[in-house]
Amino acid sequence: RELLEALKKLLQQGHDFADLTPQMLAKAAGISRPTFYFYFESKYQALGAALLEVQTAMQEHADILFKGAHEDPLQELQQALQGVLATWQAEKLLMRAFVQGAASDAKLWQQLEAFVGSFIPPTAHSIVEIHKSQGRNTDSRAAIELATALLWGNERNLYRATVSDFKSKDWRNLLQTITAIWA
Repeated sequence: RELLEALKKLLQQGHDFADLTPQMLAKAAGISRPTFYFYFESKYQALGAALLEVQTAMQEHADILFKGAHEDPLQELQQALQGVLATWQAEKLLMRAFVQGAASDAKLWQQLEAFVGSFIPPTAHSIVEIHKSQGRNTDSRAAIELATALLWGNERNLYRATVSDFKSKDWRNLLQTITAIWA
């Protein structure tokens, strides 16, 4: 736990994840370098572990849509997206490190793919159910393709917002834009 808090602290202090070393993480956590390697094989694995809580929080917000009654699908969609965006925004330094780290580490990339991918089946199911409630018929394969495009589009837009250091107004505009695209 100390290692994960040390990682967050170093990112908050302005360190770029690419420049962090296991020795820096160990020192910030008040442990030895061998102790770091007892728990993690790399800084990427430490980052992946730090993200599990964030991923769980995002999943809980998305469940508003996934487990909703679809009586007011637009409201459920907006609530779910608002929660996901708020979580990303609150953990933006960790999320930026995650996306950047995934470009350099195959295991972290697999974790990012699995994370985004975990939303695809329930999103596709929600699309089919919402379309049914609107009297529209959507093929499940088309719903999967649409869900994939929407979710990876979200990831890219959230990453762009993080790197661009969006202000509160910009995050609200992003929420409105993403909601409009999903609707």
